[in-house]
Amino acid sequence: MKINELAKISRVNPETIRMYRNKGLLSPQRVENGYFEYSWDDYQNLLYIRKLRGMNLSLSTISHTYGDGDVDGIVREFQQENDSLKTQIDELSRRQFMLQVTMEHYRSYRKNLDGVIPIHVPDERFDVIFGGEKDVRCPEEWLDNIDLFTQGLQIPEELLFADTVPEK
Repeated sequence: MKINELAKISRVNPETIRMYRNKGLLSPQRVENGYFEYSWDDYQNLLYIRKLRGMNLSLSTISHTYGDGDVDGIVREFQQENDSLKTQIDELSRRQFMLQVTMEHYRSYRKNLDGVIPIHVPDERFDVIFGGEKDVRCPEEWLDNIDLFTQGLQIPEELLFADTVPEK
């Protein structure tokens, strides 16, 4: 089959197929008119390459999987990519957790602001964290997770200026 036919059935751009051919990942036969003729094996190799590229493996790593390459080296490269994915998943999970915490904070503290007067109460426990009178640099992790140790207090105006505390 011609490159355009292979591109159509594999859903891979012809330029990408040419690049794979130039890097030796595909081995089509050159016919008399100078065109390349791709076989069923080339199609299967192309699907294999797509699968590995979909796992974010480099073309260099993919080329090592052909033939009698260093199996231990290939497995190490796969493990490195696996470790990288785990790190990314952990970071995404942390970001998702922080987004959920922030959403809940926003829902609970921001939906009924009418008639609420913010009161700022100094808390010396956090002076060292935010510099206060001491010249201490705030660790970046604390700023990234500030919602976890910042508290809010909202008292409706009618309760703030009431003479007595209402009974439950």
